[in-house]
Amino acid sequence: MNETPSQRKSETANEFDSEASAKLRLTDEQTLAKRIAERARSAWPFPSIDEQPFVKCVLTIVDRTLPAADALRQLAIEDLFLAYACSLGDKKALNAFAKECDGELRAVANKLRISNSDFDDIRQRLWDKLFLGSGDRPAKILEYRGTGQLRHWFRVLAARSILDDLRKSKRFENLDIDPGDSALWRTAPQIDPEL
Repeated sequence: MNETPSQRKSETANEFDSEASAKLRLTDEQTLAKRIAERARSAWPFPSIDEQPFVKCVLTIVDRTLPAADALRQLAIEDLFLAYACSLGDKKALNAFAKECDGELRAVANKLRISNSDFDDIRQRLWDKLFLGSGDRPAKILEYRGTGQLRHWFRVLAARSILDDLRKSKRFENLDIDPGDSALWRTAPQIDPEL
């Protein structure tokens, strides 16, 4: 049976359409990446932040054994994006973080009976620890994995950090060592790391 040119054209068009539609279908990873970016942007529209590096980071921690919707439900994408933007030093993000988490820090300070005069110093030390890397250590905020709310993670971090500071200061208060004696301070770590 002879085919007419229009029949041959329609078969070729059908083949082309099926190839094109296969190429246009998004892969699971692309769909997941798109959803991550949409959730991040809708929660925190920081114009100076490129969300693509953020999306790549999230794709490394998302549970790929689950369907995309379930995997995304397990992560606090919006909080992860805020933490990511803060790690980049974005002023709007840092202000948003302060709004979200200052109440948590205040609650911890009140519970530990931190005076108002010491609160600002503690807050500054904690902010430095969170948002500024030190030497070879990245900013602490990058340790947030998004498995719970950012403010709850921050509250635990703040409590631990303040308690560590209090323990260190009490340890030094109980020692009868004159910090002016530099020879003792230079040799003490070599003799006993606890000192």
